[in-house]
Amino acid sequence: MKRKQRILKDLKKRHTFAEHESLSLFLKVLALNNMLPMQTQRAAFDALALRSKDACITRIRNRCLISGRGRGIIKEWGISRHNFRRLADEGYLAGVRRASW
Repeated sequence: MKRKQRILKDLKKRHTFAEHESLSLFLKVLALNNMLPMQTQRAAFDALALRSKDACITRIRNRCLISGRGRGIIKEWGISRHNFRRLADEGYLAGVRRASW
């Protein structure tokens, strides 16, 4: 049960970030533009401060799609090293085989 909660929480954070990404970029451009009046820049900074915490990319963590593990993720496959090894040994991952020399 905890696994599902972790995965769903991560998906929710990713969705929130995707929703707010374009607005955040627009506000950052306004806030850092020295050609604009100081009032406009201050309003943009204030709007950035009022955003949701989950609207920031640093809140997103790569998690295993199967187990929800937060460490040892192989980015290409999106799964943890434990699940990668198990699936590769069973032959479920195309193009992956054990090294032998």
